[in-house]
Amino acid sequence: MLFQDFDVYFKSEQDKEEKLLYAFMSLEKIPDSVFWVDDEGNLSFVNEAACRTLGYTREELLTFNIRDFAPIVAGGIDQNIIEYVDYGGLSLFRTFHKHKDGHLIPVEVLSTVRQLVGNKYLATSIVRDITDRVQVEEELKETYNRLEVLYNIYQATTSEKNINRLIRQAAGIMKSTFEFDAFVFYFYDDYLQSSALYYTLGLPKEIIRKIEILPQYVGFIGQSLTSDFVAYAKYTEKTKIDESIKQLFFDYGFTDEMAFPIIFEQKTIGGIGLINKHNKPFKAKDKELLQAVCGQLSTVIQNLKLIHSLSKELKEHKRTAEALKKVNAELEKSAFTDQLTNIWNRRCFLKNSVIEIERSRRNKYPLSLLLLDIDHFKLINDNYGHQAGDQALIEFVNLLRDNIRSFDSLARWGGEEFLILAPHLRAGNAVQYADRLRELIAEHLFQEVGEITTSIGVAELANTDNIDSWIKKVDNALYRAKEQGRNRVEFNGVIIL
Repeated sequence: MLFQDFDVYFKSEQDKEEKLLYAFMSLEKIPDSVFWVDDEGNLSFVNEAACRTLGYTREELLTFNIRDFAPIVAGGIDQNIIEYVDYGGLSLFRTFHKHKDGHLIPVEVLSTVRQLVGNKYLATSIVRDITDRVQVEEELKETYNRLEVLYNIYQATTSEKNINRLIRQAAGIMKSTFEFDAFVFYFYDDYLQSSALYYTLGLPKEIIRKIEILPQYVGFIGQSLTSDFVAYAKYTEKTKIDESIKQLFFDYGFTDEMAFPIIFEQKTIGGIGLINKHNKPFKAKDKELLQAVCGQLSTVIQNLKLIHSLSKELKEHKRTAEALKKVNAELEKSAFTDQLTNIWNRRCFLKNSVIEIERSRRNKYPLSLLLLDIDHFKLINDNYGHQAGDQALIEFVNLLRDNIRSFDSLARWGGEEFLILAPHLRAGNAVQYADRLRELIAEHLFQEVGEITTSIGVAELANTDNIDSWIKKVDNALYRAKEQGRNRVEFNGVIIL
C-alpha cells in the first residue's frame, strides 16, 4: 500500500489512531532494529531493539543522521556495503553499524524507500545483528582454507620423486599462504647424523653459510624470538646458541621467526622455519598452520625416502575435503532444522511463515495455523525415560508428516509443541482438519509408550494479524483446549468440539 493511499485503510480518525498505536507497539516488539530515515538521512523513528543494539538511548538516536553510525546514504549505497541485492523496491545488503563504544557490528539490512507527500521520501530499514553468523562463516572459511593449503601441498608433492623439487613446490605454496621474508628447510642427513640446511629462500649468503648445520646455531635470532627453534633443537638433543648468529640476523633486519620440526614416528626428519623483518610477528593461526604443514610433509618426505606411493594419503585428503563440504551443508541445514525430528525449527518457521503470510495476502487465499501439544508428555519422560520420550516425538512427527497435505509445513515450536502451516484452509475446514489429525494420533499405538493424545489450537490469519498476533491467537486456543480437558480442538479460545 502506498503512503499516499494510507488513509483508505482506516474507517475513522479514532480507528487510525488505534491502528497506528498498534503498529508502533508491534514495531517495538520486533527483535530486529527498525529505523525510519528521511531523504536527508535523519532518523525519525527507532525501536527499542535499535537502542539496545547500538547502545544509545532513543533520545540520542533521534538526533542522529544515519551517517553517524552506518555507511548508508539516502537514495543509495556507499562503498562500505559488503553485498547488495535489489528486489525491485526492496534492497537487501550486509554492512556494519558502529556501536556507541566504537566497535563495529556486522548487520543485514532490509530497506525500502516510499514517497510521502510532495517530493519527500521515507526509508524504512529492518536491521539484524549477524555477529554470530559472521563468526561461524569466518570459522568455516578458516578451516576450509587450512584444509585447502594442506591438500594443495599434498597434491603438489605426492607425485614428486625429487626432494629438491618437492621442497620448492612446498615453499611456493606457503609463500602464497603466509607472509614471510625468508624460508629455510632442514633435512636430516643420515650420513652426517645431523639436520642440514637443504633449501632456503630470501636469506643472504653470509647467513646461509653460518646456518648450514642447524644444531650448531639453533635460536639464532634473539632471546624473545628463539622459542620455536629452541623447541626444534630439543628434538635434535642439541641446544647450543651462537650469539654472533643472532646478531647477524638482527643486522639484516630479521626480527621474528617461527619454526617446527618435521617428525615421523617420533624421529626428527627435518624442519621448516619462516623469518620476517621489521617486527612483523607471526600470528597464532600461522603457527598452527605451519605445524600442520610440517605434519603433512613428514609423511610425504618419509614416503619419498622409502619410495612409497602416497596415493592412500591423497585419497584421504580428498575425503577430508568432501567431508568439509558435507559439514558445511549440514551446518547450514542445522541452522533451520530441528536436530531430533528433522523438521523446521522455530527460526525456520518464523522466517517462512512471514513469506507465506505475504503470499496469501498477495494472492488472496486463506491461511490457517495449527498448534499441537502432546498431552501429559512429562509423564512419558517420567515413566519411560527421556530416550523413550525422544522416540515418541520422532514417531509423532513421522505420523503427522505422513498425514498432512503435501504443501503444508510442519515445524517444532519447542519441547512437545508443533506447528502446522496450512494454506487454503478457512477456519471451519482447518478445525475439521485438526480434529482428523487428533483422532489419528489418539488411535495410533506408539511403539514404546502406547497411547498418546494431543490438544490442538487453530487460528485463521486475519487481515489485521502479523506473525506475533497470529501465534498468540493459536496459543490461546491451545491453552483453552488443555484447560477444557485436553485431547480436543479449540479455535480462537472458543469451544468447537
